[in-house]
Amino acid sequence: MHAESTRKPTVGYVVSAWPRLSETFILNEVLAVERSGGSLRIFSIKDSDGEPVHARVAQVRARVTCLSLRRHWKSALQANLRLLCRQPGRYCRALLQALRYRRRGVLLCFFQAGYLAHELSREPVAHLHAHFAHAPAPVAMFTHQLTGIPYTFTAHAKDIYIKTPPELLRAEAQQAQAVITCTEYNRQYLSTQIGPASDGKLHCIYHGLDASQFQFAWPRVSDAAPPVILSVARLVEKKGLNDLIVAAGILRRRGRRFQVEIIGNGPQHQALENQVTQLGLNDCVRLVGAQTHDMVCRAYQRASIFALPCMVAGDGDRDGIPNVLLEAMGSGVPVVSTPVSGIPELIESERDGLLVPPSNPARLADALDRLLTSPELRERLGRAAQAKIEAHFSIDRSSTQLLALFQRGGAREIPTEKGEGKEHGIMHDKKTSRDWVRHFLPLLRPFRKQLCAAVLAMVVDALVSVFRPWPLKIVIDRVLSHKPSRVPFLHGWLDSAPFSKMEILYGACAVTLLIAVITGILTYYFTRGMGDLAQHFVFAIRRNLFAHLQRLSLRFHDQQRTGDLITRLTSDTQAIQEMIANGLTVLATNTCLLAGMLVLMFWLNWRFALVSLSVAPLLFWTVFRYKRRIKSASRQARAGVSQLASLAQETLASIRIVQGLAQEEQQDERFQARSETHHQAYLDIVRYQARVVPLVDVFAAIGIAIVMWYGATRV
Repeated sequence: MHAESTRKPTVGYVVSAWPRLSETFILNEVLAVERSGGSLRIFSIKDSDGEPVHARVAQVRARVTCLSLRRHWKSALQANLRLLCRQPGRYCRALLQALRYRRRGVLLCFFQAGYLAHELSREPVAHLHAHFAHAPAPVAMFTHQLTGIPYTFTAHAKDIYIKTPPELLRAEAQQAQAVITCTEYNRQYLSTQIGPASDGKLHCIYHGLDASQFQFAWPRVSDAAPPVILSVARLVEKKGLNDLIVAAGILRRRGRRFQVEIIGNGPQHQALENQVTQLGLNDCVRLVGAQTHDMVCRAYQRASIFALPCMVAGDGDRDGIPNVLLEAMGSGVPVVSTPVSGIPELIESERDGLLVPPSNPARLADALDRLLTSPELRERLGRAAQAKIEAHFSIDRSSTQLLALFQRGGAREIPTEKGEGKEHGIMHDKKTSRDWVRHFLPLLRPFRKQLCAAVLAMVVDALVSVFRPWPLKIVIDRVLSHKPSRVPFLHGWLDSAPFSKMEILYGACAVTLLIAVITGILTYYFTRGMGDLAQHFVFAIRRNLFAHLQRLSLRFHDQQRTGDLITRLTSDTQAIQEMIANGLTVLATNTCLLAGMLVLMFWLNWRFALVSLSVAPLLFWTVFRYKRRIKSASRQARAGVSQLASLAQETLASIRIVQGLAQEEQQDERFQARSETHHQAYLDIVRYQARVVPLVDVFAAIGIAIVMWYGATRV
C-alpha cells in the first residue's frame, strides 16, 4: 500500500514515431526520467519507418501505444464516435477549433486526439508531454480540450521554423502549461512568434547527454592511420555536408592525409554521392549510411575530428543544437561547426571547439587543417569539450528540470471548464485592505510626522472652507435686505453688537480675504507635503522592488515578461505617486468639506437638507455604475501598456533574429494589433467618462429644481 501511495503520477509522452534513430535525444530523455522515478507511457502518432533501432530502446519500461490512423482507423473512428456521444458539447467545440485552421494535418491530429482521449479514459495519465510542435503538440492540445488533462510540449527546430503555422503555435502555447525548447535562441524566437501566449511559459532546457555511453581516451588514433574526420547527420541541406565535401577537396589539394566518414541517410544521399565523384574524392570521403547507435559510438572513438557545418536552409529550416555535437564532445572529439541557431550556446570557439562562418568551405577547410596539423590543439579542445558536457549538459540535470515542470503543472494553473473565468494572479485581487496596509505601512513610518501634519492641514482647510459663503450671506442679510442672519457661533454677537452697514461690509470683506489666505497657506502646505511624501514613498517602493526583483529566482524571471516587469517598476510606481499626490489629496479634502457642509446643512434646517440630498442616491448609483466600467477599462488599458512594453522589449532584444528571418512586417502587425486593443480600452474610458458628466449635471439640475420648488413654497 505504501509503495502505491508514493508512486509518482504517470506522464504520457506524445511523439511523432517510436522508436526513431534520428531522435536519440527523446530516448535519452525517457530513460533519464524513468531512472529518476517517473512513470511514463508513450503514444506514437506514426508507424515506425523501419530504420535501425537503438539498442537502448529495450531498456525503456514505458508501454507504447500507436495512434496511427493508417493502422488503427477503425479503432480511432469508434473512439471518436463514443466521445461525441458521451461529451457532444466539448467534442464539437474542439472540432470547430480544428476546422478553423483549414489544414488537413490539423484535422487528422484532432481525430488522433479523440483516439488518445478514449485510451486515456480507460487508463488515465496525470500529464501529457509532446515532442515537436507540428503534430504531437496539436494532438496533446486537442486531447487537453477533450479530457482536461494538462500538457506541455518541447519545440525543437524545423517544427517551429517551417512546419507549424504561427496561429497554431500560439494556440498550442496559450493552452499549454509550459513550452520547452532546447536553445535560448529558440526561446527568443518563440517569444517573438507567440507573443502574450508565452507569458511566463517559455523554458530553455538543453538536451542532456548520458556521458556513461561515451568513452573518453587519448591518444585517439595511431600515427600510421590517416586521421578520421567524422560527421553524423541526416543528409539534408541544413547540415551543410556539401560544404564539408568541398572543404575535403581543398584539404586534398593541400596534400593533407585524412579520411572523411559521413554517417546517416536522407534525401540528399545521391546528390552528395555525385558530388564526391565529381570532385574525385571517392578514396577519402565515404558515405556509410545509417548506423546503429553502438556503431556510431565506436566511430566517435576512432575519429580525430568531428565536423558539422550547419547552415540555414533555403526554406528557413535550421538546427537547434544538434545532439551529435554533444555526443562528439562527450567522447572528447574536437568539433568544428558554425554559429547557426543555438550552436554558440554549446561551443565557445577556440576554447572547446572551432566555429566557422556557414556556407564557407574555405574557412571550414582552414579550421580542419589547423586540427589535422596540431595534435596538441585537438587534445586541448577535446578535453575542454568533454569537461563542458559533464558540467553543463548532463541528461540527469535536464530530466530533473523536466520532472519539476511536470510535477508543478508547468508555469501556471490552467482553469478547467468550471473555472474558465479565473486568471493567473487572481490571488492578488483577493488581497484585503488590511494586507495592503500591513505591506506598505513600514514604508510610511519614516514620514509619519509629515503625513499627520498634512492630514491635519487638509482637515483644517476643509473646515475653514465651509465658512467661505458666510461673509456673503451676512452682507446679503444684514447690509442689503436688513434681515437677521443665523450664523454659526456669531448669531448672538451680530444681533447685540451695534455695527453699521459699512462696518459689517468691511468686516465681511476682511473675513473673506482672511479665509482665502488661510486656505491658501493650508492648501500649499498639504499639497507640498503630500507631494514630497508621495515622491519619497514611491522612491522607497521602486528601490525595494528593484532589489527584490534581483533576488528572485531565475525560474521566476523565465516565467515573466521583461517588459511587464519594467512597466511594474516604472509606470505602475509612477501611478502610485500620482494617486497619493493628487487623487488622495483631492479625495481627502473633498470628503472633509462634504462632511462639514452636511453638518451645517442639518444644523440650519434638517428638512431642507434632506430635500437637497434627495437626488444623492441617483448620483451615487450613476457614479458607482460607471466606476466599475471605467475601472475595468483602465485595467485593460494598463495591461495593454504592459503588453506593448513587453513586445517592444522582446522584439528589440532579439532584433537580429527578427531581421535575419525577415519578420519585420509580422512584428508590425502584432504591435498594431496590441496597440489597437490598448487604444480601444482608452476610448472606452473616454466614452464612459463622457457619459458620467452630463448624467451628473442632469441629476444636479433636478436637485436644484427640487430645492427651488421646496424653498419657494416655504417662503
